[in-house]
Amino acid sequence: MMTLAGTGSYTLRFSSTSEKPQLFLYYQNSPLWSGWIVEWIVVQQSGFFQVFTWDNQKSEWKRYWSEPTNQCDNYGTCGSNGNCDSLNFEDFRCTCLPGFEPKFPHDWYENRDGSGGCVRKPGVSLCGNGEGFAKVEGLKIPDTSVAIPTRGLSLEECEKECLRNCSCPAYSVLEVRNGGSGCLAWHGNLIDIQKLSDQGQDLFVRVDVVELANYNKKSKKLGKKRMVAMLIATVLASVILFSGVYYLWKRKSKALVLRCIQIGLLCVQENAINRPSMLEVVFMLGNETTLPPPKKPAFLFNENQDLPESSTSGGGSSINEVTATIISAR
Repeated sequence: MMTLAGTGSYTLRFSSTSEKPQLFLYYQNSPLWSGWIVEWIVVQQSGFFQVFTWDNQKSEWKRYWSEPTNQCDNYGTCGSNGNCDSLNFEDFRCTCLPGFEPKFPHDWYENRDGSGGCVRKPGVSLCGNGEGFAKVEGLKIPDTSVAIPTRGLSLEECEKECLRNCSCPAYSVLEVRNGGSGCLAWHGNLIDIQKLSDQGQDLFVRVDVVELANYNKKSKKLGKKRMVAMLIATVLASVILFSGVYYLWKRKSKALVLRCIQIGLLCVQENAINRPSMLEVVFMLGNETTLPPPKKPAFLFNENQDLPESSTSGGGSSINEVTATIISAR
């Protein structure tokens, strides 16, 4: 029999010598109460919750339920200034925020233990020396107990407020609805950050001038790669579309060709609300329903000299009294 807990003359003892484990309450050396144990519940300090049941055949406890199932849901899995990504199966799930490095490198790299968190890289200056902010996308933002909310500020105003205060390591949008508004500025360590797969907010982390230059360089490279990928996808889609149109034209299916052209014009209307979804496009192609007339496309060339000139120089642009659109790949 094992003593689990006790204060003064009362003790709580556990025994697994019988068919089922039993719990006993003793006063000094006299048992006052006993009962069979069906379930054993363990709650760790981190918030990890487990429930065990007793297996009579093997005479052992078996875990049948635990929460959270995602290890990143445990509070502070990657410590202060660390970002936890539960879908990072190839590498370690913990990464440091921009401008930070592991506090305990041996635990981080060798033991895959990120609970020690991250610290600022040595020798950096973050107050009035050309510092700025690096954007980390798609996060569950840090613990807001050390954050100060301010309503009515735009994202640009929030950046200026945080930049003026040298103790502000990061900021984010307060209200994500309706395009985002307000400011949430942190004043302390950034803890309990998690990378989300399909949603999340952007966090702007304060970095020194060197880290900021590296971040801007990486962002430009990533932007170029995205543009190249979009251009390749557009070219391939255009080749497939025109190949199909040419095939139909050769087979004398001119009515179907004109229908495809009309559907194409519907897909490039200037207002995205008026554009059909992919399901609607498939329905239009597979049926002979009457198609609505297309409205002005997003890119329109007009040689009417009576219209006011665009504010941009060179090249064609969309006719819009509010914005000027430079022609680029879609």
